[in-house]
Amino acid sequence: MDQLTLEDVSRHVCLSADYFGKIFKKDTHMTLGEYISRIRVEHVKQLLPKESCRVIEAAFASGFQSVAQFNRVFKKYAGVNPSQYRASFNGKK
Repeated sequence: MDQLTLEDVSRHVCLSADYFGKIFKKDTHMTLGEYISRIRVEHVKQLLPKESCRVIEAAFASGFQSVAQFNRVFKKYAGVNPSQYRASFNGKK
């Protein structure tokens, strides 16, 4: 849920931000920002099937700072918008 920056993480592991960013991308084939976004989307995907959890609550609980950012990132990594993802569970009950 916390806002993480490349500088925060690199400082935590005692490396320069540039070096950490390079080795992280080399090993994971994605930037730290992309990785964090994917983790956040996966967290939202766990919350959305629960009818008691509103989409916007799930987004903010997972660390997204705006609805626009959340919708764009969710669709990028999940392939559908959050409402479509949730609706896919309603038909399976």
